[in-house]
This record gives sequence, structure tokens and C-alpha cells, in this order.
Amino acid sequence: MSNKFKILAIDGGGFRGAYSAHLLKRVEEEFNVDWRKDFDLLAGTSTGSIIAACLAMGKNANEVRGLYAKHGREIFNKPLVPRLGLLASKYQNYGLRSILNDFFGKTKLGDIETPLMIPATDIGNGCVHVFKSTYHNKFFRDKNVLVADAVLASCSAPTFFSPTLLPGDKPYLLADGGLWANSPSLAAAFDAKH
Repeated sequence: MSNKFKILAIDGGGFRGAYSAHLLKRVEEEFNVDWRKDFDLLAGTSTGSIIAACLAMGKNANEVRGLYAKHGREIFNKPLVPRLGLLASKYQNYGLRSILNDFFGKTKLGDIETPLMIPATDIGNGCVHVFKSTYHNKFFRDKNVLVADAVLASCSAPTFFSPTLLPGDKPYLLADGGLWANSPSLAAAFDAKH
């Protein structure tokens, strides 16, 4: 019996997620990897959260690669009217929100049995916010959060996309997890340790 705990951690990087998805597709094909069975925790920040969430839901890496190929231009759509001001976002998140809603549907983090971690940044309270599927009985805060909302929050990179307001009993204003964990590997390793 192996006592190894295997983590797949996928970094942020905007449209470069297409490259990560392509590499994972090749690994999947060459080594016949089943991400949900062969790894104990999937973690992804920003664009990596799209990939990690897809794999945790049972989609294969080729489907994820196709998402970037088909919708990349929609995600990074420039507004028709230039936004004014230093704090204005470069892109509207309507395209990304619509694509994530279509791709993930009404699936909630509590519906995912695979251990999944998605870092975001709580800019309203000045702290980190780590979304987790309910892979431990102490993880109940996020069980009713839509996967699409968690991913959108993690992808809300300042200057590129506006922050995401996560509704609920206690609303959160969230931005890109890459502000503190562009590579989610350390956060995932910490979680695995405990």
C-alpha cells in the first residue's frame, strides 16, 4: 500500500491555460490517466481552476482543450466602448460567465465527490478564500456554491476582469486567487498535510 498523496496543481496564466490543457491531454493519452482516480486532490488557480474543476467533474483533458479553442476569443472580448479610468477592467466578464455557466451548469461544489480546491482572494475582507468541494466533513461553507461562480471568482484577475460578488448569507467580493496563490501547490500541500 502506498502512503503517497498525489496532488495535481494547475497554475493561473490566462489563455495559457490552453497549453496546460494540451499537456494534460497528452499525459492522459500516453499514460491512460484517470484524474479523479489517480490523484488525491485537484487544485487550480485562475485559468487553472477551469481545468481542475472540469477534471474533478469527470471531463477529459481533450474536452477542456476544446473549451479554450472554441471560446478563447469570447472570454477575452474587448468592450465596444473603451472603459475609462485606471481601475477599469480590460475585459468584460460576461463572456466568461456565460461560458462557465453553460459548461458547468448548476453543479455545486457539494455535488463534486472528487477533492477539489480553488483559491480566490477576498478583497472585501482583505484575506484569502479557498473554495473546496466537500471532501472532508468540516468543509461545508462552500457546498451550495455553484462551480461556475467559484471558478469565475478565481479567474477575476485585477485589471483584466472585475471582481466577482458571491451571493449568500454573507456575500463575498472575490478576485483572482493568483494574487496569493498563482500556483496552488502550497495551499494544496498544506490541506493534504492536515
